[in-house]
Amino acid sequence: MASRTPSLSAPSQAMRFPVSRVPYLPALDGLRALAVLAVMLYHADLDGHSNIPWMKGGFIGVEVFFVISGYLITLLMLQEHDATGSIHLRNFWKRRFRRLLPAAIMLIIVVTMLYGLVPSLRAQSKDNYGWSGVAGLGYVSNWFQIVTGQSYTDGAPLLRHLWSLAVEEQFYIFWPLVMKACLRIFNDRHVRLGQWFFGISLFLTANTAAMYVAQRQMENPPTWFDWNLLYLGTQSRASGLLLGAGMAMMWRPYAIARSPLKNKGRLFSVLGLAGLAILLASCMYFVTDWVDVDALPDTPQGLDSTISTVGFAPLFCGGLLVVGLATMMLIASATHFGSGLGRGLLAAKPLHWIGLRSYGLYLWHWPVFQLFRPGQPGFGDMGLPFFVVLAIRLAITFGLTEVSYRYIETPVRRRGMLGAVRHALRPGPAAQPRRATFASVTLMSIGLPLIATSLILNSDGLTDVEETLRAGEAIHCDITDPACLSSVPGTVSPPSVPPGSAEPTSAPSTTRPSGTAPVSGAQPAATTVPATVATTLAPTTTIAPIKWFAVGDSVMLGASKRMTEQGIWTDARVNRQMKEGVELVRFLRDRQLLGDVVVVHLGTNGTISTERVDEIMALTVNVRRVVFVTVKVSSKVWEKPNNDIIRAIPARYPDRDVHIVDWNQLSVAQGNIFCSDGIHLCKNGAAYFTQLIVQAVTKK
Repeated sequence: MASRTPSLSAPSQAMRFPVSRVPYLPALDGLRALAVLAVMLYHADLDGHSNIPWMKGGFIGVEVFFVISGYLITLLMLQEHDATGSIHLRNFWKRRFRRLLPAAIMLIIVVTMLYGLVPSLRAQSKDNYGWSGVAGLGYVSNWFQIVTGQSYTDGAPLLRHLWSLAVEEQFYIFWPLVMKACLRIFNDRHVRLGQWFFGISLFLTANTAAMYVAQRQMENPPTWFDWNLLYLGTQSRASGLLLGAGMAMMWRPYAIARSPLKNKGRLFSVLGLAGLAILLASCMYFVTDWVDVDALPDTPQGLDSTISTVGFAPLFCGGLLVVGLATMMLIASATHFGSGLGRGLLAAKPLHWIGLRSYGLYLWHWPVFQLFRPGQPGFGDMGLPFFVVLAIRLAITFGLTEVSYRYIETPVRRRGMLGAVRHALRPGPAAQPRRATFASVTLMSIGLPLIATSLILNSDGLTDVEETLRAGEAIHCDITDPACLSSVPGTVSPPSVPPGSAEPTSAPSTTRPSGTAPVSGAQPAATTVPATVATTLAPTTTIAPIKWFAVGDSVMLGASKRMTEQGIWTDARVNRQMKEGVELVRFLRDRQLLGDVVVVHLGTNGTISTERVDEIMALTVNVRRVVFVTVKVSSKVWEKPNNDIIRAIPARYPDRDVHIVDWNQLSVAQGNIFCSDGIHLCKNGAAYFTQLIVQAVTKK
């Protein structure tokens, strides 16, 4: 950042300094404050329960940061180039690393200690932490997450938010080289160069929109070609940085103060208010649309049905540009000497104070918010009202940020790393306790992460969730697999039919089965359910209908062993969607294998729709009873709409025997039934879940 003097608080200084001089811009700190608060409030309500409905698109605050960074960094380079005739690359990079790296290192140290020393986090570390710390230090977190398929909307991993810092640092590394070359080519034609920057930004915006449209039209897009690439990719986010850079070439505060625009302060106040209104509207408009993309007629088969990119259409097709332009309007107001908005609201002391600490607030808020969540069981989760937990989260975040700002960021930025160490060890009053404190902090910063890393490396790497799912998968029997199908009680083992033979029809048995599914002996099969499944059963094979059949996802998988022991044939697997459940029921209906009761527990991993429910009801028209189970997945936005659809089924089918097991409500009153994620079942939870299902199945 530029020197704190001169400041915009003294407009008369405009004639005393060269136009390239960058004054201290307190209103930009206020704009940073608004941006970081928007991001924090968005992350506070990331579970989608609409506690802060007007901040569902608060993630646009990151784009505001990008535009501000592009503007300020380019201004500083212009100042140095005009003063010295060049850009000193080494000094620039040293200043950037001094500003950003110390606090990031401390964050990674603390997170490493948490992962190693907290048992409930340690088991997650091998899969969810892994190389993310290294990627964070190397400022490549955004590409690391793209390659590994991670998304910060998935929550949990405590360094996932570093993707945006990676984008900025990549800009800081390459932009001085670009500016040095461009200023040599364009000389003093700054406006012309700014136009080029704007043009490239528009090209990148159009490229992002084209990539989005192409993804939507591809039947089977590659796994890496998803919304993550568009949201996290440097090629998309550079557009905002370039908008700021282009503005810097044309809008320098002292130059504006000497131009005819100097008397247009009121106009620029209005312009800034308009930009602020656009950003607030964007926070309410650019939201994620969680829809059942399976129900959309033009949905590509490869599109993830959990997170629909339909909701990102306006964002990727020009929305980021709108946010960038609105930010430019605010920057123009914030940097104009006569703007009341820039000298008043945006420069207000509370916003100024927050803006100075915006970097630390962004760093620390994500892990704090992930560890302390409202109304969810598990480590750090708190059974308190949302706004009470929000107050606790903010208090912890601001406390950690202040410590980081005072004792890490400011000393290193002013004196450098070695200078800060020498200052801490300097002789004089209170030297002994100061040195002892420094030594203790240093030893803990080195020793505790080493201990934590050792614990991580020596852990078995299995979370309680993974252990639960592994136990269920050990007895899993895919009903579409001929080997599994032939083990249905009352079935005669079929001979194989050569590949390519026509699919046979199955004759229903004349006797009712006992309903007892095999616990062992069947080979585990592939976990995907094709839309049309052909078996190798001979036409003469007799297969008895399955008296009690249950289809579910990973939550039911945790109880599948107990349910099987109770005579309920259970087909559950990880990440199953409602569409796959419909096809599985269709498979059994077509082979006349549906018996007395069908149990459906789907909706944990994505949205469901009334159309899918209607399909299941139509397929089970000859089944005596259909049992639907509500979902308990508080961290996901689709929990409430899914449960609303499920609870409305009996009223929509008054002539059918439909029973609802309200797992979402019944599980609240029970203690110690969930794993650490608050979703999957521990041993007690599996027993309670099975008890409820058995009661619904056997109820007269």
